[in-house]
Amino acid sequence: MKKRKTKLPKKKGKSMDTSLVKVSRPTPPPGAVAVYDDSARYKFGFGVASQSSGRIYKISFDAAPGCLYWKCSCPGCISHGDCKHLRACGLKGKNGGKQIDFAKKHGFLR
Repeated sequence: MKKRKTKLPKKKGKSMDTSLVKVSRPTPPPGAVAVYDDSARYKFGFGVASQSSGRIYKISFDAAPGCLYWKCSCPGCISHGDCKHLRACGLKGKNGGKQIDFAKKHGFLR
């Protein structure tokens, strides 16, 4: 698993250590069948199996500035912004609002 590196913000009047801080990847839920590499936009991806078909759906955090919520690749989440796969993992989709605290914790917002 990759570690995300973020720089510490500079404080006025004090010298700051410029080393990078490692932020750990969130643990996928127990039902995850695969873990995917991060892209420029989608972070912390993992796969879940559908109970009603043999398909694997990808769940990932959309780190684009206007999004900041979890997405699933299933038709329900694409059309409605939420799905049973996200709810089963305890995650909030588009209808749950922006996940500001999660985004700040993992360095997507300052």
